Amino acid sequence: GYKDGENGCKYEDNIKEFVFDKHFHKVADRERFDRLITDLLKKEVKIKHLDSIENTEINTADMAAGSVLWKYTGRDDNFYKIIKSRIIVEKVVNWKEAKRIFVDKIKMLT
Repeated sequence: GYKDGENGCKYEDNIKEFVFDKHFHKVADRERFDRLITDLLKKEVKIKHLDSIENTEINTADMAAGSVLWKYTGRDDNFYKIIKSRIIVEKVVNWKEAKRIFVDKIKMLT
């Protein structure tokens, strides 16, 4: 089931793999990112980086994230309304809170 992690995220204990959009182009940057994720989770997980243009699942996740972003930045909430019933957990944090939770924790790990 879902648990509150100490970093404020909810996750399932049985997650074995994370898939991210291939944001980092350099292998060294992806490897550093993977280490940070593993350190934050305090467990080994398989991490994949895929191109959202080539992968429909990642592209769909990008579109869902974009619709939430558009809603909360006041641009347009029509796409958000379409997917709202499918959102399992939605937590809005401001940048200062996000920075405190993640960035400061990452600094401690590096």
